[in-house]
Amino acid sequence: MRRALVVGVGVAVLVAGCSGKPNDLRHYAQDEEQPTTTAEAPASTTAVSSSAKPTADPQAAQLRAVAAVLTAESVAEIGFNPKEAEHAASVAQLETCAVPLGKPVSGAQIGLVGSSAVTTLTEYVGSYQGSTGAQVVAKVKQALNGCRSYPGGTVTPIELAKQPTGVDSHASWCEHGQSYSCSMLLAKGELVARVQVVTTSDAKARDLLGQVTPIAAAKLNG
Repeated sequence: MRRALVVGVGVAVLVAGCSGKPNDLRHYAQDEEQPTTTAEAPASTTAVSSSAKPTADPQAAQLRAVAAVLTAESVAEIGFNPKEAEHAASVAQLETCAVPLGKPVSGAQIGLVGSSAVTTLTEYVGSYQGSTGAQVVAKVKQALNGCRSYPGGTVTPIELAKQPTGVDSHASWCEHGQSYSCSMLLAKGELVARVQVVTTSDAKARDLLGQVTPIAAAKLNG
């Protein structure tokens, strides 16, 4: 009886081979593998989605930059008054030695004037994605280390007597060309602030920068 059963199965396979489907075992192997492939597809899609980087939100980045930029009220006691209202801006390169600042997602800038028109204060805050503000500042430091002069003037790295607190990184320098100016870069999270004071002497520029820096650092800290 066992032999008869085996023969019967053999006949059934032979009949299936003549049922109009290709007489090829690969055909049946593919039919069996298709459900497995279909079941794995959702898992593969989920893995890709979880590893994808979030898309930048320019509006949210702009709000963070605006919240961190100086206001006229915050520096009024130092003697600065409104000159250029806060507005959207994107600075990808410093005039100083043409040092690149990367590609910010968004940014904001404000301009103020001192007791005379020859003394000005400008602050720009950029919001980045894919790199931290500290990484941006580190690249600027490296570039400035190899540049002591450019067509607009000379560059001198400085350290303020009172260093900024509450920030991730900072860099400061002064320039002498047609005028005197001193600048400070401050990094906090994904934000980078550049504060620049332009005035009539190097000593005055350093002094004013020293007064503005802690205020700018506090604004970055929220």
